[in-house]
Amino acid sequence: MKMGEWLMAFFGFSQFKTFWNWIGLAADLFGIMALAITIWQIMQVKSKVNSSIDAMNELKRLQEQELLKKIFKELEGQQENLNWLLEKHGQSGYRGTIFEEKNAVIVTTLTHCVNELPIKYKEISDPIRSTVLELRSYNGEGKKHLEEAEGYLYSAIQAVKVAEEQFSVDNIKMIAHSD
Repeated sequence: MKMGEWLMAFFGFSQFKTFWNWIGLAADLFGIMALAITIWQIMQVKSKVNSSIDAMNELKRLQEQELLKKIFKELEGQQENLNWLLEKHGQSGYRGTIFEEKNAVIVTTLTHCVNELPIKYKEISDPIRSTVLELRSYNGEGKKHLEEAEGYLYSAIQAVKVAEEQFSVDNIKMIAHSD
């Protein structure tokens, strides 16, 4: 059977005898095409939404990395202040309030750092909190609280370095996957 004869046999079948049956067939075919186009458009929108989510996650990651750099600088600065307190403790020629003022600056700055940190950085925030507690316990007599605070602050700085190294590794992985 030739193709033409087959088509004539198909379209000559009784259901396609009226004009409205032909219109119904055309509507069905257009409906199927419209469904396919709609599904394709939904997939395109989904792809764009996923791209936007990935971009927002990357922006959040970069903001966290910048925050860690800022906190690292703050911690180093306060480590210098704490070292000054340790070095000058017990020496004459300094008024007592200078030690209290430096201590208050360190406590305020470290508290601000803890408040800025996202909760997931517990390994950084816990040593900072311990540093603050030790410095609040310091009453100008004895170096014990200052020395303890110095150890906790050192631990916090090391934890920030570890987190920054992880960001560097993540940056390398991201660059490798983008190629």
